[in-house]
Amino acid sequence: MPVSLHLLLADHLAARIQAGHYPPGAPLPSLPDLEHEGYPIRTARDALRRLVREGWAEQLADGGFVVAGEAPDTDWDQVYQQVETLLQAWHGKPAEPGQPGTGGVTLRGPMP
Repeated sequence: MPVSLHLLLADHLAARIQAGHYPPGAPLPSLPDLEHEGYPIRTARDALRRLVREGWAEQLADGGFVVAGEAPDTDWDQVYQQVETLLQAWHGKPAEPGQPGTGGVTLRGPMP
């Protein structure tokens, strides 16, 4: 199942926010910066807008984007279900908790 480039970019930026590379209030890369890195402008814009919708970023009046004041709450049960669905689609059967998954992933039950 192909994943859109803007989703990959949004996930990459969210991971960098979560890791502290971009602290709250810090500017995110601009559209021209992302275009210079090889992303089409539309892809970059869609990725940054997705971060806003998910609560990771805020858009400024001048069109720039900054990291939101607080990281959004993560629904770990939903993340777990999404991973389980992807593994099931990949293997063609439900993954069993405690059994090795793909790429070293082991499902142990719901995340805290």
